[in-house]
Amino acid sequence: MSKNMLLSLEYMKVREQALKFWEDGDSAAEWLEITEEDMVATFSENREPVPGVQKRPNLVKSGSC
Repeated sequence: MSKNMLLSLEYMKVREQALKFWEDGDSAAEWLEITEEDMVATFSENREPVPGVQKRPNLVKSGSC
């Protein structure tokens, strides 16, 4: 049997622990302060596409169609 496979009893134990963590969290963990700045995505307008990975979309100027 693979090291990554769990027996059903082991799975149920891990699942129970995960559900308990989901409900109760970890009281020893520090709280993180999330600011407005953290929630606003900022992207550079001047990014060049990576050759072979990103392609520039064909943009149509307003009124040219």
